[in-house]
Amino acid sequence: MYPTWRIAVLGLMALLMLLPVTLPVPVLRELVADRFGVSELLTSLFMSINMVGAVLAAPLAGALADRFGRRPRLIAAALALDALCFLGLTRDVPFPVFLAIRFVEGAAVPGSKVVAKTSAVTKSAWKYVPTTDGIALPR
Repeated sequence: MYPTWRIAVLGLMALLMLLPVTLPVPVLRELVADRFGVSELLTSLFMSINMVGAVLAAPLAGALADRFGRRPRLIAAALALDALCFLGLTRDVPFPVFLAIRFVEGAAVPGSKVVAKTSAVTKSAWKYVPTTDGIALPR
């Protein structure tokens, strides 16, 4: 059994990991609506399309990691794709292209963050207990 302080630290870490995802939502919604003059529905689509990309890409990222190993090159390529997508989101493009970039950006997440986290836990599994989202606690 883990001490209460470890569980509290894990809970705090989980909360802090959600901040970058949830904190900018109200600001992003307004920025997208102002920038493109789109409806509330299309603004909501912008907010959720990257999660669709992540859900669809996760099995592919897992299969590639299983087939080729959790190589730093695979993780670096996904991070580079993610960075290029963020750069693309700053460009003056039509809204459908903007949505496509956001979709690809979401699809890059399983290839970079998830594979990197599972790789870290797998390499040290003999002395760590893996927990949610790739965080590992010492035994």
